[in-house]
Amino acid sequence: MPVLRDAEILAELNGARPIAEGIRSELVGTTMSPVKGASLDLTVGSIFSPGTARDAPGGLDVPLEELALMQGHTAVIETRETLRLSKGMAAIAFPPATVSMAGLLTTNPGHVDPGYEGPLHLTVINMGRLPFSLKRGERIIRLIIFELSGDVSAPAPKKPAVTPTLLDRLSLDFLNIDERASAAAKKEVAAANIAKDIQAAKMTFYVGMAAAAVALVGAAVTLYSAGNARDAEFRKEIVDLRNQISRVEVKAGTDDAIQKIGERLFNVESSIKSLANSGASPTRPTPPTPNR
Repeated sequence: MPVLRDAEILAELNGARPIAEGIRSELVGTTMSPVKGASLDLTVGSIFSPGTARDAPGGLDVPLEELALMQGHTAVIETRETLRLSKGMAAIAFPPATVSMAGLLTTNPGHVDPGYEGPLHLTVINMGRLPFSLKRGERIIRLIIFELSGDVSAPAPKKPAVTPTLLDRLSLDFLNIDERASAAAKKEVAAANIAKDIQAAKMTFYVGMAAAAVALVGAAVTLYSAGNARDAEFRKEIVDLRNQISRVEVKAGTDDAIQKIGERLFNVESSIKSLANSGASPTRPTPPTPNR
């Protein structure tokens, strides 16, 4: 089962029944030649996006000619060229190294049966970190063609390369990157909101504590000031009472007057002591009756 080399591939392309149609013959012999030493390159033709409505861009009836395939996303490609293998030829398809090394995974090239006619189709997934540019006319698959020892009795059946069933089965986002990224973003936003609420609660608590402290200090200052004022009034009253006692002792000399003034002096002194001990408004206790 010999592998066709470049001269044989060219002969088959230029024969009465070419093994492939749509090959850009003007590139043969250049660095962009589709015919290599022992292989044939095929290029991107139509591009389909799984899950897209039939009449929308990327759908079965409106294929794309160019697409930036995002990380983890899937596309179905139909080759620009059409194969027409004889019953005595088979092929193996695989992506060129420049394509696979860029992170593009092809899932269903592989064996091409003898007698196959039509474009090839392949499912590609971008496994790289950067978008992969798919563009009509750029190479996407490489064929190694084998010549069998004879014709097969059961050639490949003819069928459409891309079907609605195929596009419906595939997922546009192979790794669910968009969904996982959205979920992660929502989780981070929720965490940020919780942290924000906690911080707001802390600030409310601190502001409330600060306000309470200010109020307490203000009350203490007010009480202290009021106490000082009452203390000054009591002291003044004591001085006045002592002066009265002196005057009464000199002028009247009666026990009753002295007792009344003494009671008043006792009440004032008790009030001062009560104010000093509790900081509250003093009450006036009744002094004991002096012995006569």
